[in-house]
Amino acid sequence: MNKSRKWLKRIALGIGSIFVVLSILPYLIGVSKPEDLSGMGLPFNESRFENVDGVSIHYRQWQPDQQTIKGKVLLVHGLGGSTFSWRNNIQALRDAGYLVVTVDLPGFGYSDRSRGIDHSQKNRSTILWGLLDTIDGTLSAESTAMDWVLVGHSMGGGTAVAMTLEYPEQTKALVLVDGAVFENNPGFVSKLLIYPPLARWGQVILQNYVFQYNRIETSLASAYGRTPTPEEMKANLDPFLLPGTTYAMIDLLRTAKNETVEELNTVDVPVFAIWGSNDTWVPVEQAKWIQELLPQMKLTFIDGAVHTPMETHSEAFNQQLIRDLEELDQ
Repeated sequence: MNKSRKWLKRIALGIGSIFVVLSILPYLIGVSKPEDLSGMGLPFNESRFENVDGVSIHYRQWQPDQQTIKGKVLLVHGLGGSTFSWRNNIQALRDAGYLVVTVDLPGFGYSDRSRGIDHSQKNRSTILWGLLDTIDGTLSAESTAMDWVLVGHSMGGGTAVAMTLEYPEQTKALVLVDGAVFENNPGFVSKLLIYPPLARWGQVILQNYVFQYNRIETSLASAYGRTPTPEEMKANLDPFLLPGTTYAMIDLLRTAKNETVEELNTVDVPVFAIWGSNDTWVPVEQAKWIQELLPQMKLTFIDGAVHTPMETHSEAFNQQLIRDLEELDQ
């Protein structure tokens, strides 16, 4: 009996020691802390920074090639993306007469990585509408009066849905591009990450394992359906290496939450969807499921595209997007 108790005490002591070591160890491994990225200079010629509700947002803006603005389009990237994700679509939209804005969501691209940002789609919506209000303040009265076309890719589709629900009267149309708009509940993950050492382990793993060249290359190849070019690798990897990205990703895991897509049936806003026919990230079945929930949604597939049709099949994508937008004015 006494021997059994001794063994139990030794086992408990061993488990306790391991727990203490694992709780201390991640703090011995360096993790880059957030910095003010707005002071680093402009990443692109069109880059601008705007502070919205205390959050620094990086965005890029293009005027149409013609004098008269036909409409205004906001392009919102997906998980791991940035304004770079829309590089192949800007000129086509400008040629068609649209003012174009691309934006980096908080934690991505060159936007804010401060601790404690709420990454729920509802809060993102509030931030982006604040940004658009600022942009509208710089336009002519006629252009300001125009409603915005909201285009969201993958995770950014959820952001565009939340924006549409928040201000449907300012939304001319919603366009989902392989949209990840299904419900997600961060409750379980949030509870785990409340324990600081677990959150720190998450940062260590992200910085030293996930945000590495070969991991990003594998992820991009899966999304593209082909090997990414050196330019694509650099543009996608560099933002992950910026100080504070791991903090932002942990906050995202804690707070990310979509709005209910069925609520779009309560607002009078045209909905379009453009999908890669070979998407394995947000499969075609998901697109058809969304269409069942939103019978008014017009769904088009880009043949041969995987998860990023706007990047890999840009000509077909641009033609379809502009065709959908022109329907609004008929």
